[in-house]
Amino acid sequence: KEVVPGWLGGRMKALSAVVDSNCVTIPLPGAAPLCAVVATRDVKEGEEVIQGMQALEPDAMEELKGILSKKYTRDISSLRLHIEMACENAQEAAQSSSVPETNGNSSSELGPFHQLNLQYPGLKKIHQDPDIY
Repeated sequence: KEVVPGWLGGRMKALSAVVDSNCVTIPLPGAAPLCAVVATRDVKEGEEVIQGMQALEPDAMEELKGILSKKYTRDISSLRLHIEMACENAQEAAQSSSVPETNGNSSSELGPFHQLNLQYPGLKKIHQDPDIY
């Protein structure tokens, strides 16, 4: 796959032990499902980037999201526009949908989901059940 600077998070090694990791992935505030890789300690040049898979404490997560919001406001706003173009408004879709929720889970319990805009240019379905575009 082509290497694209800024889009390399999927190439990280992931470990369940936080002690051996040097970064964590967090959702971009206002542009989720896109995420940012944040170093949790100094990473030396040439050192492998290793993602910790354990959840952060809520306060630590909010602190990192706040730092990202302040430092990358313009970039996150631009990414948010792309999310909005690719997805329909989730609330409108939920209001107009007559499909009952399954497993007793509400979207507020599971997180914000976006209905895909299936007319988005270049969107291709690559897998079904679960649907992956």
